Amino acid sequence: PYGGSWPPRRFRRSRRYGRFLRGIFRRIRRTGVAAGFRGAVCGAPHSGRDGRSRRAGVVVRRTVLGRIRFPRYDAVAAGTARSGLRGGGLGPSPAALYADPAVRDASLRRMLDSAARGGEAALERFAALAEEYFGSRDRSTRSEDALICAMEKLLAMPGTDSPLRDRYRFLLEMALRNRPGTLAADILFTDRRGVERRLSSVRAEYTVLLFYDPACESCRAVERWIAGSPVYGDCIDRGRLKVVAIYAGDDRRTWLDGLGELPRSWIAGYDPQLRIVRSLSYDTGGVPLLYLLDRDKRVVLKEPRVDELEMWLQRNAVK
Repeated sequence: PYGGSWPPRRFRRSRRYGRFLRGIFRRIRRTGVAAGFRGAVCGAPHSGRDGRSRRAGVVVRRTVLGRIRFPRYDAVAAGTARSGLRGGGLGPSPAALYADPAVRDASLRRMLDSAARGGEAALERFAALAEEYFGSRDRSTRSEDALICAMEKLLAMPGTDSPLRDRYRFLLEMALRNRPGTLAADILFTDRRGVERRLSSVRAEYTVLLFYDPACESCRAVERWIAGSPVYGDCIDRGRLKVVAIYAGDDRRTWLDGLGELPRSWIAGYDPQLRIVRSLSYDTGGVPLLYLLDRDKRVVLKEPRVDELEMWLQRNAVK
């Protein structure tokens, strides 16, 4: 619909292009709607003659491509209702910022369809943005469900280059591993005594699995949070919770130097054969990485923030 290659080179180099792209993903995050490129450049809400929106729960906005209807959505209220993560001054998790999953997924598919009509370069650019915004642990917009939807859509589209298709397939496979409700991948590690153990051999009602790096400051912050939290401490003291802290590297000296910072009540281990990294059982590319497992080692929470995990334990494990 734009003619020739899109976006034009002059526009691609401008600041407007950056605002244009950020607007699309901001629209997906806040309202779950980004009807292709249409939701990116929005004006003020448009109301009917009676001063109300034309449809209940809908805001009509004037855009460069006409009037587009967007659903009303209160991200903060939704985050509070779904996860209760406002307590203690904590905001909702990134996943709670998204609208209804069906609306979100339909919006992503429309966006990628519109990008495909703009040319191969445009589709590749938006695929890279979807990976960055929905897959990166450094982004507040991270959403594994949105990433899965985007990768499935890209793999279903004809004409995708083989190397890119392999990349999308890999991202999809990694996102589908250790999903909530599934059995966590069992791993081998060597503990403080030099004994090789399996994750499945840990007996507890709940298990916190923490992947960390002794040289990582963010990891140390998570360790201090868990060690100093009365919620975690109460669950550990009553035997309902065990913490398994795994260094996914093979440097024994580095691991031993950092052992003193871990409480003795934790099960600490490392992977001298790098089996966790090589098997890709867990995506340990970014640490700290947290999982909450139940008695049968099924995943309850995948990659939650440490405060989210604490809130869950306070509601479900502390009586």
